[in-house]
Amino acid sequence: MSFSSGATTPNFDRWQDLACTLCGRPTPMRSHSGEPVHKACAEDWITANPVEARRGRFASDLTPKPKSKGQGDHS
Repeated sequence: MSFSSGATTPNFDRWQDLACTLCGRPTPMRSHSGEPVHKACAEDWITANPVEARRGRFASDLTPKPKSKGQGDHS
């Protein structure tokens, strides 16, 4: 998950605070997929879940992201 500093990034919604996916407090920050999440909350989750983070998953992802054709299926 990446974050940029500044209020003009796609990871910042200056018009609406939403409840953080992880702690429930309001935040204008957004994750890579647009979920509301504080930068510190996301960093803490990544530290606690490094394998899932390397796979491109986040706390609110319910299923793994689909593999692109030709990856992982050797049958």
